[in-house]
Amino acid sequence: MDGRVVFSAFKRILGDTLMARRFLSQKAEATLKVVLYDSFMSF
Repeated sequence: MDGRVVFSAFKRILGDTLMARRFLSQKAEATLKVVLYDSFMSF
């Protein structure tokens, strides 16, 4: 898949904003979203 398509699908499914305020928390939240998205796509 084209990277733009994947990113668009990722944002559509999990949202395009982060709730965390601190940078380290944002990194953790983004990492968890990527792991969750990967698990969605594995089914």
